[in-house]
Amino acid sequence: MMRSNSTTLTGWCDFNRKVKSEYAVATTLARNNNDSAPLLLVPLTTLYPDYPEIAVWNKSKKAWHLRKRVVG
Repeated sequence: MMRSNSTTLTGWCDFNRKVKSEYAVATTLARNNNDSAPLLLVPLTTLYPDYPEIAVWNKSKKAWHLRKRVVG
């Protein structure tokens, strides 16, 4: 659920909810195909204060987007 008045924190929650849902689908598909489970995604293991290292906050869209290259 995207909020019209998102902040970087609520956007972080929304983005992680979306990534977690996509990860759950990928895990289910892998299990149904007898494949190994996908690796846990970086956004789900990155704490909020460290998020700017892996993602960029788009002020106009009020949403996080993963960086093409990780900082550091």
